[in-house]
Amino acid sequence: MLAGAAPTAARRPITLRFPRFTVPPNQDREVCTFVRVPMRAAFDVAGQVVVSATVAAKGSTSHHFLLYAYTGKDLEGFRPWEGQIVDSKACLDVGPADATSRVLIAGAQTPRSKGRLRRGLALRLEPTATADGARAVGFLLDSHWINSSAGPVTGAVKVKLLPARPGSVKRYAKPIFEVVGNAFIDVPPHATSEAGWWWGPGQANLGGGIGGADVPSGPACVVSVTGHMHQWGTRFLATYVDASGGRQALYENFDYDHPGQRLFARPLLVRPGERIEYRCEYENGIQRPQRLGCEEEPGVIPGRSILATLGAGDGLTSGAAKPCFRPGDASAECQATDPAYPGRRFTGRCVEARLVFGFTSRDEMCILPGTYYDADPHAAPGHECDL
Repeated sequence: MLAGAAPTAARRPITLRFPRFTVPPNQDREVCTFVRVPMRAAFDVAGQVVVSATVAAKGSTSHHFLLYAYTGKDLEGFRPWEGQIVDSKACLDVGPADATSRVLIAGAQTPRSKGRLRRGLALRLEPTATADGARAVGFLLDSHWINSSAGPVTGAVKVKLLPARPGSVKRYAKPIFEVVGNAFIDVPPHATSEAGWWWGPGQANLGGGIGGADVPSGPACVVSVTGHMHQWGTRFLATYVDASGGRQALYENFDYDHPGQRLFARPLLVRPGERIEYRCEYENGIQRPQRLGCEEEPGVIPGRSILATLGAGDGLTSGAAKPCFRPGDASAECQATDPAYPGRRFTGRCVEARLVFGFTSRDEMCILPGTYYDADPHAAPGHECDL
């Protein structure tokens, strides 16, 4: 049974449970659900504990877990999904249309994760009025699992939101989840390439409606940054760029499945006109495996970047090739049609493919996650981020 345990006192944690689900052999599965937690007053989150557990099976693991709080006015619009386990890509098709009214409040790139914000910081959850006159916070849970084993596995997730001590909160934290770099991933077979974008106050909010977090309009105090890539990622680099073009390396990672993070001893002040650039480097079929995919047009390498799909007038969507694993001209994996790929037809050949953005672990991503809080615009220079 799906469960969302409400805090019975101001200092009790909120515990959410994503019930067990099955992941077929040699497949990824991303599932979403919605939980409504009754809440009379605002709740200040100071930390998180995420445990993604599975029945033991070598080769299966949680790829990521994301937790969003709904901040819009249509809480009832989630009712058809409440208590359901829904296969979805980034949960964008779950709930009402106001996808920008979702705030990322917790996440984990490893099966077990625990973290706390620095003292004086918290993330505030404001309850929303429900149809019956009560108040509640709506949570959208997104669990992505990888199963590389020969049999099905069962996974489940438990997340605990830890409360801030009463009277301790000085500022409210907000998420960095910059996703525009995904659009530029395009690596031909037996090649290397890179993709990236930037995050900064006052920039165009390009990622807000496609799974990313909104960007601040004014100066921001950055608390932490990390990187997110998949198995073809060879390097992630984040760099602070000041208003005059001066550059300072902030974070670097060469190990996609143990990304770590940069925690700033003193928050990094980023003003309008300044930014954090991020770059992801990839290789496709040199030392890392060659991405294979089902051919759709004879002689044309399958796989299209987001930019290519936009250029073809197909909208903002992933054009990743349908995965296959045994190259050949009469592949059983590449039947002419597949309901999981509506509107696409295949020649029956499994061939070398382009590496592009996709929602499964067999494709790629280039994302800058992190945390910040709004700077004090009235503080003396050098004290804008004091708590």
